[in-house]
Amino acid sequence: MVQSIHAAVEDGGYTVNAIPYAPTEEVAGFPNDAVIPAFRETLMHAIAFDSASPVKDGRVLPAKELNAAHARLDSFVDAWRKLTPGSGAYMNEADMQEPEWQQSFFGDHYLQLLQIKRRRDPWGVFWAPTTPGSELWEVVVPDGLPLQTGPLCRT
Repeated sequence: MVQSIHAAVEDGGYTVNAIPYAPTEEVAGFPNDAVIPAFRETLMHAIAFDSASPVKDGRVLPAKELNAAHARLDSFVDAWRKLTPGSGAYMNEADMQEPEWQQSFFGDHYLQLLQIKRRRDPWGVFWAPTTPGSELWEVVVPDGLPLQTGPLCRT
């Protein structure tokens, strides 16, 4: 893991924040919350990000450049995924384009949370990009960027 973090910083030029972490159930309590179960056993919470602005000379970079930059960062993060199978991410600090977000953000709790969502909000009124049931919807934007500025449509 240390080598893959080193590669993200030295080869990728990304910023990495890492926090030693061990939130046991005894300390944290509430074992049946929506937090991914892997957080109860984790040793470290790490984030890699590009601190460069997506705005250059007063304009947002073209979609092609932004998507390429995201794919490059994701190639480094994917090494972390492969080294830590069954792990996850804290969704408030994660990539909204996380490829396996259901597992990464919710783990084994996902199906139960989806059932609750369907029972409490059968119309899908309450929506966010990476929450249970959101895969039934998509925001349609012309350039393919992961924005929330277009119409929300059923998939």
